[in-house]
Amino acid sequence: RDEPPAKALLTLAALAHPDWEIVPSPHDVASTLSRVIADMDPVRASLLTRIVYRRSQGKPDLCPFADINPDMKERITYALGERYETLREWLLAYRAKSGPEDVLDYFMARLFGEVLSQPGFGFHGNFSQRMLFYWHLPTRSCSAIGRSVFNSGWTLEGEAGGNASISR
Repeated sequence: RDEPPAKALLTLAALAHPDWEIVPSPHDVASTLSRVIADMDPVRASLLTRIVYRRSQGKPDLCPFADINPDMKERITYALGERYETLREWLLAYRAKSGPEDVLDYFMARLFGEVLSQPGFGFHGNFSQRMLFYWHLPTRSCSAIGRSVFNSGWTLEGEAGGNASISR
């Protein structure tokens, strides 16, 4: 069974931790943006990803919405761009403050509480996905979640410094 919310969280974790050298595919980034930003359809998510997602020196990066030309901003919409920028800025702030001792469950708890569960984001008001998240996080470490994800047939395809894709 496909688990898009889990895949989206793992993609965001890779974006937040460039030193892991796990570079998500553009498809995974677009799918994640479509899932975590409320009202962002797959077409706009793909367009935004093509414009802002960069992979250089084996590390992923997201460019600012402000750097996009005005015509593209209008196609994506300024409201969705503002939400994207909120997520991007949060990821950058997390990168600046995090250290090697930070664990994945700490990252996910902060991301969920500070961004994804807020109005304008995909987990806000989505009771079933919020409950699934809250059930997993306090009762299991992310390493246990990771083991259960990978033991259920998920794979991380790619190599260090290259494209990576989480699939089943």
